[in-house]
Amino acid sequence: MIHKNLIILLALCVTSPLVAQTSTRTHIPVTNFQYGTYNMETGFELTSGQQERSGPETLFTTGGPSYYYSVAGPGAEIIDEGAFAQRGNLATEEVNGFIFNYCSQENGLVNSTLRFYTDMSCVTGPLTPATCTYILNGLPGGPGASALGCWVITLDLDNGFECELPQELTAGGAEPVGWSLAFTDPSNTTGMTYTTAPT
Repeated sequence: MIHKNLIILLALCVTSPLVAQTSTRTHIPVTNFQYGTYNMETGFELTSGQQERSGPETLFTTGGPSYYYSVAGPGAEIIDEGAFAQRGNLATEEVNGFIFNYCSQENGLVNSTLRFYTDMSCVTGPLTPATCTYILNGLPGGPGASALGCWVITLDLDNGFECELPQELTAGGAEPVGWSLAFTDPSNTTGMTYTTAPT
């Protein structure tokens, strides 16, 4: 098993995930966020702050504090891309974690599907089927009565759930890999958050 240090995913073509560019946005105070961890074996656990995972650092993150919340629509897949810099002799990176932010008005639990892609177009989205797919059931929604709940989730993929993705083929070539999230909730009020407003 190959472990890497922290690598921030660099956006290549768009500043916001593709689906979010056409959806309605809502401004949220960053102080509204609560924190949790999601383990593939044990599920969701509420935490008092963003967790430092034991072992190797998380490879993927959707960014820092978020100020806008957007619902993409029923069954919509929120997609973004980036690239791993070419480093040394190894051609791949091991994704052993993912940090993402979302808000929800669902009075109950929310389910999500996370996918990683080895080949991504900035214009049309994934060019190949997902390399790794994770079903995240039992994420928290809002606090009740259609109130907005916002979350920072640290996903732990250690212990056999890691995903191997390629580095760029040529140094500086920035050949993109990608990720996507799709939320499922009865009220269709769950969506990603963004540092800047989607356009």
